[in-house]
Amino acid sequence: MPMDPSISSSISRSSHCYADVGAFAREVSRVLAPGGWFTFADMRSKNALAELDRHLEVPGLHLETERNISSEVVAALDHADKRKRDRIGKVWLMRRFMTEFSGAKGTVLYKSLVGGNVVYVARRYRKTE
Repeated sequence: MPMDPSISSSISRSSHCYADVGAFAREVSRVLAPGGWFTFADMRSKNALAELDRHLEVPGLHLETERNISSEVVAALDHADKRKRDRIGKVWLMRRFMTEFSGAKGTVLYKSLVGGNVVYVARRYRKTE
């Protein structure tokens, strides 16, 4: 049974874990009310940004703003680094994985964000129809 578009806003992060980002974006467009907002933030390798753009270009969603927020994300990682390392240090199991996953200083993720090989983007779309 089709649902009437009634959602005024939707927020997404960590879409890099989704099996089908395009299907997700189409579903957001389907349930957003006209004039509704879709706020998107996530990271991708620099080489995968064009593919991400293709997945998010769906009927009914108009890109209003876009920003590279990598430097702000790195600043937040820097700010939280000691606290995260202290917490992770208390855990024996999977310590190395948790350190990498958290984006702690010196990890592959952290270095990729700092070096520009991974880009964290923020975008806002508006439902047009």
